[in-house]
Amino acid sequence: MNTSSDDISNILLVVPYQLNIWFGSFLWITGNIGCIAYRQWSNRIYIAYEMVIIIPLFWFLLIGHRIIFYNIQNGLCGPLEGFYEYYDNYFQVIFSSICPALIMSILAYFLIKNVHNITRRKTLPINNISSCINRNNPIINQIDKQLTIMLISESLITIITYIPYALELTYLNISQTWYKTPLQLAWEKIFTELIDLISYIFSATSFYVSIISNNGFRRTIKQILCIKKNILI
Repeated sequence: MNTSSDDISNILLVVPYQLNIWFGSFLWITGNIGCIAYRQWSNRIYIAYEMVIIIPLFWFLLIGHRIIFYNIQNGLCGPLEGFYEYYDNYFQVIFSSICPALIMSILAYFLIKNVHNITRRKTLPINNISSCINRNNPIINQIDKQLTIMLISESLITIITYIPYALELTYLNISQTWYKTPLQLAWEKIFTELIDLISYIFSATSFYVSIISNNGFRRTIKQILCIKKNILI
């Protein structure tokens, strides 16, 4: 069966929409399921109130300039042409892709270092009395191991999901003036949508990383599910 290049291009143009529908819906469902288990620990209401105020304010100060310098061209909302367009594109590369991976890696390094320093202490003063702690305490070693695995896993997921996004944005910025065939544009659209969706994996998988790497977290989840099951019965 012969298929013309136009037919292939038309088929490829449909693929990004299907990716958004199926893969995007999968990420949305799994992410929301994870957020519902996390709500069990969100009993600090004052922190929630602070986050509701601080997070929108932070992002408004960071990207509020787009309200003024964005307009609609050919049915698409984008930055004004000229210097601001280049500034906004590379601003997106730095703050939306490179910074999350870099910050998460730095935080994970210092947290792991801090945890190791705590578990290596020989003595712990309690009520002015030094009580000896065995370095080979299996409970402490297990906690140390689980936290290390969890933090390293989170860092790897951040790097794997955000670095391709940074490369994609950089490539799109560099190749804006290049000539591209309709078939090439169709393939670029597919890879762009796929990479954009992959960049959301980090936000959707934190809960599952905690379940896989933390025995105590798994036990707590089981207890919550058992309690709810008994209530329903």
